[in-house]
Amino acid sequence: LRPSADGKELSASVTLKANTAYTAVLYTAASLRGQRLPTPTQIAFTTGADFPAGQVRGRVVFRDGATSPRSTLVGLLNTDLISVIQQILVNPGQATEVLRQTLNAIAITPDETGEFVIPNVPDGTYWPAGAKDTDLDGSLEPTAVPPEPIGFYDRDGDGGATRADSVVVRNGAIVNDIVIVF
Repeated sequence: LRPSADGKELSASVTLKANTAYTAVLYTAASLRGQRLPTPTQIAFTTGADFPAGQVRGRVVFRDGATSPRSTLVGLLNTDLISVIQQILVNPGQATEVLRQTLNAIAITPDETGEFVIPNVPDGTYWPAGAKDTDLDGSLEPTAVPPEPIGFYDRDGDGGATRADSVVVRNGAIVNDIVIVF
């Protein structure tokens, strides 16, 4: 993102696909005087005539009981989380590009309940995952010390992120009760 000369607007050059819903997330920001964005903001827009009707709803749970679920990023990947992590580990400098190619929808948990709604989801198969920017620097760093947490949906209950841990949105349906565990 680039600020305008007067500092009142942000802009970015992007390539958009036809008939696609997008969500832009401004996770953190600070003014030149040190004022901070109090909570992340998300903006939805589409290059199609309408937004897709599908939704994925659920909540995030931190097993440690101490981490707040507020402002956790949740998303729907078009492949399993392990495949995404393996692609990033091979070339960490390509993390942003890997996420651009694999992240199909995103939302933020708005409060302490950890409940989320990912709106505007097209029909398809997705792997729900989450990430928490605990130091609020606007960057997700799972390899930092201490690491920023990554969570996943464990549909089959095996304790691991596998190909089996997917959800399917059909005919614009709402998929409920998805729990992303950290």
